[in-house]
Amino acid sequence: MDLDDTAKLLTIIAAYDNRNVQRETVVVWQQALAHLTLDVAQQAVVLHFKESLAYLLPGHVNASARRVLDDRARQQRISAPALERPAITLDRAAHEAEVAQWVQHYREHPDER
Repeated sequence: MDLDDTAKLLTIIAAYDNRNVQRETVVVWQQALAHLTLDVAQQAVVLHFKESLAYLLPGHVNASARRVLDDRARQQRISAPALERPAITLDRAAHEAEVAQWVQHYREHPDER
């Protein structure tokens, strides 16, 4: 997030808890949340306020953002098309011939076991 995104996020947070947001607040929060997108950070804020009565700090946003990102990744894995399973075919005669060949081989070479 850049400074503008961080200011938007802090405006949303202020709507929840009536905090005063100053330029310095935006700068220090941006340093702690620069690696997040505004969308993820917003979802993290909503998640925090749904579940907690604690005064929101950047660490809370980071922890909730990890949950948001993990949930997104999980949903992508669930919705991804499954790998096609290969058809299982068993040629019994060929299988028995291969087993007999290896049995004979190890009878002739017992030191290879």
